[in-house]
Amino acid sequence: MGYKFFKEFELPKIPEFPENTVCITDFGAIADGKTLCRDAVNNAIKHCSEMGGGTVVVPKGEWLFGAVNMQSNINLHFEDGANVLFSGDKNDYLPVVLTTYEAVRVYNYSPLIYGYKLKNIAITGKGKLDGNGISWWPWKKIKKGEEAVFENCIKDTPLEERVYGKEEWCVRSCFLELYDCEDILIDGISIENSSYWTVHPAWSKNVTVRNVTIKSPFNTPNTDGINIDGCNTVLVEDCTVLGGGDDIIAIKSGRGSDGWNMGRACENVIIRNCKGSDIKGGGIVVGSEMSGGVNNILAENCHFENIYSCMKVKSKKGRGGFVTNMEYRNITGKNVKYGYNLTMKYPYVDNAEENDDPKMPVLENYYVKNLKCDGVVDPIIIEGVEGGVFKNIYIEDVELLNCENTATIEFAENVNMNNVTIK
Repeated sequence: MGYKFFKEFELPKIPEFPENTVCITDFGAIADGKTLCRDAVNNAIKHCSEMGGGTVVVPKGEWLFGAVNMQSNINLHFEDGANVLFSGDKNDYLPVVLTTYEAVRVYNYSPLIYGYKLKNIAITGKGKLDGNGISWWPWKKIKKGEEAVFENCIKDTPLEERVYGKEEWCVRSCFLELYDCEDILIDGISIENSSYWTVHPAWSKNVTVRNVTIKSPFNTPNTDGINIDGCNTVLVEDCTVLGGGDDIIAIKSGRGSDGWNMGRACENVIIRNCKGSDIKGGGIVVGSEMSGGVNNILAENCHFENIYSCMKVKSKKGRGGFVTNMEYRNITGKNVKYGYNLTMKYPYVDNAEENDDPKMPVLENYYVKNLKCDGVVDPIIIEGVEGGVFKNIYIEDVELLNCENTATIEFAENVNMNNVTIK
């Protein structure tokens, strides 16, 4: 078939920094693993920024951090042997900042590493960063704050009234979030035990994430690996996610009214040479928060094992938005529930059930070539809904072996398969 929906684009440029170098120990940081270094780190970053930018070094040693506030023109560099544990004291992530929860804008505890409206920033090195997730994960069971976030999204409550940075709300923040930033590099670091979503560029431009290793326990709540949310011009390459409680790499663009109001599609994204295993979610997933739209995505040369699905697009009535022009090439998997899953029946309950005229998403133009999976429950599931737009799906040179079931296709137009083996 040889269909081509993805359009090439100029890859994001890699940030460059002045030669200035600042060490956090010059600002009082102590490598004993017990002394909180929040002020020392942030003062070092501020000082380096005031010099015109440069590299802030976290040297070899055991460190205890609170919220890290990035600044423009800063490369925060973790040397090999730098082991960082983030504090479990929630006061170390105050005051509240403008951040997100499940792609809804809120004021909440700061992400562990955070930047807002910055340019030319990087987090690099071979250091190991531990999010101390065990101090955050129990909050998932307390629904008060989460329900309030979603309710206020449905009501389109003014942003300044969506404030949750108190323990009574139990709303978690991401591990690393760069919000409305430009020219970003995240390279080489290892992250484990994330508080929530791990690497989260949100509504940002020119983003490179490479050589990053992420690991959280299997049953931890929503510890996604890399979530690309409403961004433009993104490269994710050579990253590894080994264990976690949700998707390995997810593409999003805001949820419900927040996505519609922002109006910033996630587009021009390349994901390549990545791998993951032993995670509760999917390998490369779009949605379900995609109300601002997703366009022009390429995923290639990736491998996934012991996960829920190799590739998935999930949406539903009420989300609106669109997901268009996606290509998957040379994807392999082993022991997965779904080989290839496109659905408009994502079951999570939200505004769709409360809206007499729900906004219908538009899902169209998908091309899959060279997908090979061994040990699959449901090889291909393509499920639209009556009244939805779901069309132009091309699947070529696919081999799905040791499958429990056969392909299912419903409410989808112009589905084409060539050289597809399911057995």
